[in-house]
Amino acid sequence: MKYLILLLITLITFTDVSYASFPVSGNVQNEIVEPIQAPTYGNSQSIWGILSLTLSAIGLILFFNSGIVIGLLIHLLAIIFGVIGFTKELKGLAISGFILSLISLAGLFLYLVLLILSGGAGG
Repeated sequence: MKYLILLLITLITFTDVSYASFPVSGNVQNEIVEPIQAPTYGNSQSIWGILSLTLSAIGLILFFNSGIVIGLLIHLLAIIFGVIGFTKELKGLAISGFILSLISLAGLFLYLVLLILSGGAGG
């Protein structure tokens, strides 16, 4: 118990000694620094391209899950959004969504033609 009290007294009294262990001889000059504002680049994402690619992927999934009519409508929307996305700056997603929709629609029409030519018989 005596050692604990001695330790506490030592810690309390010696903390004040370390503040001014050397004399301060000069003044410190403060520099005023103006913050640099980061440039704003605007919206770097093309919402039309994102919509086109997303809808074409959803339409492709619905096509394989026998939602042919809904898949067709979603692919048509994806093509429309892809064409709108061609006029914007970032065209990559719009082009990929447009091409994926065209390939999926070609597959859908080929499937429907083969279904009609076979007489509707499943096999």
